[in-house]
Amino acid sequence: MFVAGSSVKRFLDENKTSPIVSVWKKYKILLVALQKVFQFLDRYYLLNVDDEHGNLNTVGITIFKQNFYNQDDTVDALTELLDHARLNIINDTPSNDEDIMLLFELLVAVNCIDIKITKKHTISFKSINILFENDILRDINRSMQTFYSIQVKQWISEKPCIDALHIIQNLFEFEESHIVYHLYNEHKFINIYLSSLQKSIITNHAEAIINLPSSCTLFFSNPDQYVEQIQLLYQLFSKSYEEGSDSVALTYLADKLTKCIEEEVAHFMNSAGQNPKQVIDGLMDLNKKSTLWVESCFNQDQKFCRARELGMRLAMNKIQKLPAVMALYCDHLLKVVFKNASDDDMKVDLERILALLVLVENKDVFFEAYRVSLGRRLLKQEIVSFDVETSVVDQLRYAFFIR
Repeated sequence: MFVAGSSVKRFLDENKTSPIVSVWKKYKILLVALQKVFQFLDRYYLLNVDDEHGNLNTVGITIFKQNFYNQDDTVDALTELLDHARLNIINDTPSNDEDIMLLFELLVAVNCIDIKITKKHTISFKSINILFENDILRDINRSMQTFYSIQVKQWISEKPCIDALHIIQNLFEFEESHIVYHLYNEHKFINIYLSSLQKSIITNHAEAIINLPSSCTLFFSNPDQYVEQIQLLYQLFSKSYEEGSDSVALTYLADKLTKCIEEEVAHFMNSAGQNPKQVIDGLMDLNKKSTLWVESCFNQDQKFCRARELGMRLAMNKIQKLPAVMALYCDHLLKVVFKNASDDDMKVDLERILALLVLVENKDVFFEAYRVSLGRRLLKQEIVSFDVETSVVDQLRYAFFIR
């Protein structure tokens, strides 16, 4: 052991001016090579015997710790490498992540000396507890928060929304692969770190991301073209690492969806003209289309289904004459359209108009106009059949008063 310790010290003396990550990389090779030599000479001795200096693995790490290692410098070197890798992701340039893994392993090795050094990177749950207790992981967490508090504001305003979303996605993948991968998922630090990460990248900048040029307004007004981007936006904003917590970012996004739906309805009404059939057909198409893509893009999340419905409701109830116009549309259906329609076609048409009617708040106006038109149809014998009229009234009653 003394001979091995001497060779280790000599190696460290020769590399005093080298960066710690390159020294540790070479040192691992030396330590593993010495272990193989001793294993060849005496396998039993290496595995089971400790003398006053300790076994070879312990001697090697202890000498490194005493003669070369400085914890603050090592943590600084690690956080610097992590920041550099994050910048490379933002700027879409490659980086060498092997050095990050080596420094993680070094921190584990010197803080938990009984860990056996091998070619493969070995990080145990026990060692993670030691790193946590020594505040090393908290230092890494604080460094991450500092980086994103400065950097996100700078690049988020310079990137198109789609590019910004992909950068955020890549940053999350990097953090999860380099922090979470090296630190066991069952450790309490993981959720602390990921919650801080979500807050630093998403929550603190949610409003800025949503209001980026070519962001939500463009996505929601052309949803068929931007399904992938909307799904990515929802996926990133819905990340939550605290049990029972609701993402603040999701609330921003849902509010934006409501406003965009409201603006889309208002835009349609300004260009629809005065034709009642054209107006109602357009609103029904918009209602059905928005329902389908919201369910698809937001994974049937009820928060967004309600946000979409609220946008439709707010916009439609600003149109004062809409309840009466909808009653006229129903009159047209029952007098003209249903005369030559099959039962299936009538069912589809009724479902579409009922889906729109339930959003109307001023139902008294609608029912009064519907009552008058029903009376005219009965007097002029313009009904398709009493059964159809009765069925429509029953469905209206169910939609408005029971459902």
